[in-house]
Amino acid sequence: MSTVCQQKTREPNRRRRVVALDDFRMHRLALVIADELRTGQGSTWRSTDEVDDIAMWRRAARRAGRLLGVSVRTGVAPDGTRVWAIDCSPIPTQDTLDSDFR
Repeated sequence: MSTVCQQKTREPNRRRRVVALDDFRMHRLALVIADELRTGQGSTWRSTDEVDDIAMWRRAARRAGRLLGVSVRTGVAPDGTRVWAIDCSPIPTQDTLDSDFR
């Protein structure tokens, strides 16, 4: 056997990072949904024909709510044609607004 075949090549020890593509896709989708929630007065929806994975879309919508610091509720229309997300944070009353400034 030749000496070339017997030589071992050593790569430096590097930490390798595996990126979960689903997590990456969901985070990017969450950013889009967060913009839609912001500009759509707290709600957004999509036709289920436009959504590849309904469960992922709903998880991304809830992540968008966490990014915005609001509580988001998601659902699917009874006929299954639409998926939706809505900001369901409590609306501050005058009393709670006044107590914040005391």
